[in-house]
Amino acid sequence: MLEKVPRPVGAAMKGLRSGMGAAASSGVLSALPDNLLLHSPLFEQGGLIPARCTADGEGQIPELEWNEPTPRTVSLVLLVEDADSPTPQPLVHCIIFGLSPAARYLPPSNVSYGKNSFLKSDWLAPDPPTGHGEHRYVFQLYALRPSGL
Repeated sequence: MLEKVPRPVGAAMKGLRSGMGAAASSGVLSALPDNLLLHSPLFEQGGLIPARCTADGEGQIPELEWNEPTPRTVSLVLLVEDADSPTPQPLVHCIIFGLSPAARYLPPSNVSYGKNSFLKSDWLAPDPPTGHGEHRYVFQLYALRPSGL
Protein backbone atom coordinates (compact mmCIF):
# COMPACT_ATOMS: atom_id res chain seq x y z
CA MET A 1 0.00 0.00 0.00
CA LEU A 2 2.76 2.49 0.89
CA GLU A 3 4.64 1.70 -2.31
CA LYS A 4 1.82 3.55 -4.12
CA VAL A 5 3.07 6.84 -2.62
CA PRO A 6 4.65 8.84 -5.48
CA ARG A 7 8.46 8.63 -5.50
CA PRO A 8 8.93 12.38 -4.81
CA VAL A 9 6.72 12.11 -1.71
CA GLY A 10 8.62 9.03 -0.49
CA ALA A 11 11.94 10.81 -1.08
CA ALA A 12 10.68 13.92 0.76
CA MET A 13 9.86 11.70 3.77
CA LYS A 14 13.29 10.01 3.67
CA GLY A 15 14.43 11.70 6.89
CA LEU A 16 11.22 10.79 8.71
CA ARG A 17 11.84 7.50 10.50
CA SER A 18 10.60 6.20 13.83
CA GLY A 19 14.04 4.69 14.55
CA MET A 20 15.41 1.62 16.30
CA GLY A 21 15.12 3.37 19.67
CA ALA A 22 11.33 3.41 19.28
CA ALA A 23 11.07 -0.38 18.77
CA ALA A 24 9.47 -2.34 21.62
CA SER A 25 12.75 -4.14 22.32
CA SER A 26 14.46 -0.78 22.97
CA GLY A 27 11.72 0.69 25.14
CA VAL A 28 9.83 -0.72 28.07
CA LEU A 29 10.64 -4.29 27.01
CA SER A 30 14.41 -3.68 26.91
CA ALA A 31 14.79 -4.78 30.55
CA LEU A 32 13.63 -8.33 29.71
CA PRO A 33 16.24 -11.09 29.59
CA ASP A 34 17.68 -11.60 26.11
CA ASN A 35 17.91 -15.39 26.03
CA LEU A 36 15.84 -16.25 22.96
CA LEU A 37 17.87 -16.37 19.75
CA LEU A 38 15.58 -15.77 16.79
CA HIS A 39 16.76 -16.21 13.21
CA SER A 40 15.54 -16.99 9.71
CA PRO A 41 17.10 -19.50 7.31
CA LEU A 42 16.05 -17.12 4.50
CA PHE A 43 18.18 -14.08 5.39
CA GLU A 44 21.01 -12.96 7.68
CA GLN A 45 20.58 -10.52 10.55
CA GLY A 46 20.62 -7.07 8.98
CA GLY A 47 20.18 -8.60 5.52
CA LEU A 48 17.45 -8.08 2.99
CA ILE A 49 14.17 -9.93 3.45
CA PRO A 50 13.52 -12.07 0.35
CA ALA A 51 11.07 -10.54 -2.16
CA ARG A 52 8.65 -13.45 -1.69
CA CYS A 53 8.13 -12.22 1.90
CA THR A 54 7.32 -8.64 0.82
CA ALA A 55 4.49 -6.94 -1.04
CA ASP A 56 6.62 -7.25 -4.19
CA GLY A 57 6.30 -11.05 -3.96
CA GLU A 58 3.76 -13.40 -2.40
CA GLY A 59 3.85 -11.48 0.87
CA GLN A 60 4.32 -14.59 3.01
CA ILE A 61 5.73 -14.33 6.51
CA PRO A 62 9.38 -15.42 6.63
CA GLU A 63 10.38 -18.76 8.09
CA LEU A 64 11.63 -18.19 11.65
CA GLU A 65 13.41 -20.46 14.11
CA TRP A 66 14.55 -20.08 17.74
CA ASN A 67 16.21 -21.84 20.62
CA GLU A 68 14.58 -23.27 23.75
CA PRO A 69 12.99 -20.66 26.05
CA THR A 70 13.66 -20.51 29.77
CA PRO A 71 11.87 -22.92 32.11
CA ARG A 72 8.37 -21.91 33.24
CA THR A 73 7.62 -20.30 29.86
CA VAL A 74 3.93 -20.80 29.14
CA SER A 75 3.68 -19.04 25.78
CA LEU A 76 5.70 -17.16 23.16
CA VAL A 77 4.81 -13.90 21.40
CA LEU A 78 6.32 -12.69 18.13
CA LEU A 79 6.35 -8.97 17.31
CA VAL A 80 7.65 -7.60 13.99
CA GLU A 81 8.15 -3.84 13.58
CA ASP A 82 9.44 -1.54 10.82
CA ALA A 83 11.92 0.76 12.57
CA ASP A 84 12.20 3.00 9.50
CA SER A 85 8.54 3.72 8.96
CA PRO A 86 7.86 7.45 8.39
CA THR A 87 5.65 7.44 11.49
CA PRO A 88 6.22 8.49 15.13
CA GLN A 89 6.24 4.84 16.24
CA PRO A 90 7.45 1.78 14.31
CA LEU A 91 4.88 0.21 12.02
CA VAL A 92 3.72 -3.14 13.45
CA HIS A 93 3.81 -5.82 10.76
CA CYS A 94 2.49 -8.57 12.99
CA ILE A 95 1.86 -9.80 16.47
CA ILE A 96 1.56 -13.56 16.83
CA PHE A 97 0.62 -14.82 20.27
CA GLY A 98 -0.05 -18.14 21.94
CA LEU A 99 2.93 -19.92 20.38
CA SER A 100 3.80 -23.10 22.25
CA PRO A 101 6.98 -22.95 24.36
CA ALA A 102 7.84 -26.37 22.89
CA ALA A 103 7.89 -24.91 19.35
CA ARG A 104 11.26 -24.12 17.78
CA TYR A 105 9.94 -22.58 14.57
CA LEU A 106 7.01 -20.50 13.36
CA PRO A 107 4.27 -22.83 12.12
CA PRO A 108 3.23 -22.08 8.51
CA SER A 109 -0.44 -21.80 9.53
CA ASN A 110 -2.86 -21.97 12.44
CA VAL A 111 -1.34 -19.13 14.46
CA SER A 112 -3.19 -16.45 16.42
CA TYR A 113 -2.59 -12.94 15.13
CA GLY A 114 -3.07 -9.71 17.02
CA LYS A 115 -3.81 -6.53 15.07
CA ASN A 116 -1.04 -4.96 12.99
CA SER A 117 -0.77 -1.20 12.38
CA PHE A 118 -3.43 -1.44 9.68
CA LEU A 119 -5.77 -3.02 12.29
CA LYS A 120 -5.80 -6.37 10.51
CA SER A 121 -5.10 -9.68 12.23
CA ASP A 122 -2.52 -10.87 9.74
CA TRP A 123 1.07 -10.48 8.49
CA LEU A 124 1.52 -7.07 6.88
CA ALA A 125 4.09 -7.69 4.15
CA PRO A 126 6.91 -5.11 4.02
CA ASP A 127 6.08 -2.38 1.51
CA PRO A 128 8.06 0.83 2.20
CA PRO A 129 7.14 4.01 0.32
CA THR A 130 8.87 4.28 -3.05
CA GLY A 131 11.89 6.56 -2.76
CA HIS A 132 12.04 6.32 1.05
CA GLY A 133 15.09 4.04 1.04
CA GLU A 134 15.75 0.68 2.69
CA HIS A 135 13.90 -0.21 5.87
CA ARG A 136 15.06 -2.21 8.90
CA TYR A 137 12.63 -4.73 10.36
CA VAL A 138 12.86 -5.80 13.99
CA PHE A 139 11.80 -9.40 14.66
CA GLN A 140 11.27 -9.89 18.40
CA LEU A 141 10.30 -13.05 20.29
CA TYR A 142 9.16 -12.88 23.92
CA ALA A 143 8.69 -15.72 26.41
CA LEU A 144 5.73 -15.29 28.73
CA ARG A 145 5.48 -16.95 32.13
CA PRO A 146 2.92 -16.80 34.94
CA SER A 147 3.08 -13.57 36.95
CA GLY A 148 5.02 -13.73 40.19
CA LEU A 149 7.66 -16.14 38.83
